[in-house]
Amino acid sequence: MDQKLIYRLLVSIMLILIMAQSNDQNRYLGLILPAGSQPLGPDRWQSSKSYGDTKKNFDEQLRYQPQIKLWGEEINLPHVRSVSYKNFDPQASWSFINIYLNVQKGITEIFFITSKVSNITER
Repeated sequence: MDQKLIYRLLVSIMLILIMAQSNDQNRYLGLILPAGSQPLGPDRWQSSKSYGDTKKNFDEQLRYQPQIKLWGEEINLPHVRSVSYKNFDPQASWSFINIYLNVQKGITEIFFITSKVSNITER
């Protein structure tokens, strides 16, 4: 086989693998959820990560988006931890995200409050 052909074939395979990995991420309303997150119902997800790691995931994604702000103070009580983000973009598909640790169940949940302009096909 020609070496150029082998090289092109290997590059193509690598690109396909990279694309497959990036498409394997959970996405919802344009945001990347922690890998392995499971849907719980409409606009609700169970995070596969701890509360702290889930919050960090969203902090990193939303850090450079000026239209999205931390909404209120983080709640940190013995049986509950929670943080909310508000999206001030009137054209956005979601208006609030709430990350909530239910200590009794031992799970972290992600709630989306969708905007009136959201389109079901975006989900």
